[in-house]
Amino acid sequence: MRESLRNRVRFLDQKVIDANDLVPNQPGGIQNLIYRTQDPALKWIENATSRIGDWRASERSVFMRWAITINALHVARDRYRDSPDILLTIDTLRTANGRTERVHMAGWSGEEAAGNHEATIPMMAAYAVQDMYGIVEEIVLELYEVFVRGNPLFLMKGDDYKPLRAAFRAMGDGEAERVAFEAMWEDRIAGWRRNRTFDGLHKVFASFWASAGLNRPSSYSLTDVADWQRVMETIGEVRHLVTHGEDKVSKRLGDLCAAQPNLGMTFKEGEPLEVKLMDLWIVEHFIDQLLNAINISLLEKAVGPLPPPGGAKPDQAGTPAATEM
Repeated sequence: MRESLRNRVRFLDQKVIDANDLVPNQPGGIQNLIYRTQDPALKWIENATSRIGDWRASERSVFMRWAITINALHVARDRYRDSPDILLTIDTLRTANGRTERVHMAGWSGEEAAGNHEATIPMMAAYAVQDMYGIVEEIVLELYEVFVRGNPLFLMKGDDYKPLRAAFRAMGDGEAERVAFEAMWEDRIAGWRRNRTFDGLHKVFASFWASAGLNRPSSYSLTDVADWQRVMETIGEVRHLVTHGEDKVSKRLGDLCAAQPNLGMTFKEGEPLEVKLMDLWIVEHFIDQLLNAINISLLEKAVGPLPPPGGAKPDQAGTPAATEM
């Protein structure tokens, strides 16, 4: 994934395994099939599928960071509860007499520190869901960008982009023309990406799916892209409420949860907004399953319907490789 604050700490990396090296019942299972091709029109699919393992490693690392944060709060709570004589001090900076110095904001006894850690634990799941929504945004935007970079004329439609199309046609005339086009192209990509961030993630995903001409995996019968959009919208509404410090569940969130009883989120309009660890697990599970669906849909876009998971076969136009976590 692109460099970002969220992706600086990773606990997993993508491991690429050639399809010929796969063995039955390999420990941990195989995910993230990579499509290999020499067809220029399908190179974007190779690029996209080659990144799915990296995206999965990133989302799992974000989840794991929050898991160990929650675990650390439990450990600290128990430590202070078992050692009531320990004093916990909370420091910050204050300016007095023209000098800024480190000072104690608060000092808590062991019993008080244990209680304050206990009270903080439930809030971490809410902030974790907020962060997990951010990683979905990064994944979807990067996936869409892979498509448009592989299909540059997609972003050159209309009278506003006549100069860009002309530069694209002249790109092969020389080094100066190539450099000129690349500068214009990167400006176009940056503007397009910036504008997409205001569209709503579920709408961006729908736009990508339609633009790329993808269909749900042929083996799927229970969910489709509209269902995945609705889950994204639900997670996005949780993120919105947490970001803006809302105390109650909104009507929108309540309605979204009521429309998806199988999702497992039980937020009801007007009730206190309490994001539980189970909600965080549901979000992580959804992202994992979404990556599976994207992976298979991309492969089927290239080679046609595939057998159920575990039975993908090479095709004359390209060969699947795989990665595992």
